Amino acid sequence: MEVKMFLKNLDTDSKNKFMQLICLAANIDKNCSNEELSIIHNYQNELGIPVLPKIRSSASELIAYFSKFPESARKMIYFEIYGLIRSDNLITTDENDLLHDIEKNFGLGSDITQQIKMLAKKLQDVYSELFSVLS
Repeated sequence: MEVKMFLKNLDTDSKNKFMQLICLAANIDKNCSNEELSIIHNYQNELGIPVLPKIRSSASELIAYFSKFPESARKMIYFEIYGLIRSDNLITTDENDLLHDIEKNFGLGSDITQQIKMLAKKLQDVYSELFSVLS
């Protein structure tokens, strides 16, 4: 299933929880970069959420909620969170700790998370190259 299709197929409660997790991830280092903010707004538009939800749950509660999803969904959520965190080309200790908590609670092995990280980096590189050609 395509990632965008997956996100659009979430029920309203899950969309709001996903947005809360994304916002927590972007702000976990107390510095939401312009790149992270742009991604948050893209998710907001994609999911049809006109106003960002108030963060009503802790990161651990949100991770526990999504840990019950099927493995393919957990991998997609991890990919999205990693892509957001990596978007400013800097992964802080707090961000790394969050990724580790997600990996552990989602039951994702290091081989899978390394593949996801590698693919996210490749995708970011392709987009950077594309934007440089188009601008």
